Amino acid sequence: MSKRAAEAFAKLRPAGERAPLHHAAVGAIIACLLAQGERQAAETVAFGYDCCLRGGEWQTVRAHDVDVDTQGNVAVRLGVISRGEQTKTGPRQGVVPQEEYVRAILRARKDAAPPGAKLWRLPPASFYAAWHRACDTVGLADHAAVPHCLRHAAAAEAIRAGGFTEGAVRATQLRGRWKSLHSLRRFAKPHLLVSALADTPPAMAERGKAFWADPTAKFRVQA
Repeated sequence: MSKRAAEAFAKLRPAGERAPLHHAAVGAIIACLLAQGERQAAETVAFGYDCCLRGGEWQTVRAHDVDVDTQGNVAVRLGVISRGEQTKTGPRQGVVPQEEYVRAILRARKDAAPPGAKLWRLPPASFYAAWHRACDTVGLADHAAVPHCLRHAAAAEAIRAGGFTEGAVRATQLRGRWKSLHSLRRFAKPHLLVSALADTPPAMAERGKAFWADPTAKFRVQA
């Protein structure tokens, strides 16, 4: 990564927080995980990014936490109180995936697993090892990015894609389950994503662009 790119990433980081990621970097990480045979890790990164999840929230999701309607839309329950679980924003939370390729992943996992089984049987240590290998491979050295960065990156990208409007900010707050707009605005600084992306190493940008061109096909090919 170039010096200017590192500086651009640093500008996005609140005090005491890790550097953020942008859309191209996330795509490059997912593509790298798939190429390295780490399909479960790739799926959880895709799920986490699409739904603004906190770092390890995917670990608790079981097959019967995933609801699919007649149109193929998906909702996922988080903080299931009957299991004594809760999220940072409390119990009885949930997310609705926005991207069809993520919905397809969740539908397939639900169909393949017994009702009470976890969707991903991936030990946290194995996931983090795969994550760091992928980050190193795509050029995010020194473990500067952690999975929780996906939450902030997804929020920033959603606000940017929504035209930086107040409506986009409030929709993102609901999507990511932030209790206050202050908390969301502290981390989501989409106006700086443009600078970070402009200084992204070409290889990372190209890998991310290739993944986002057709993520459904990329996951299907690796199945």
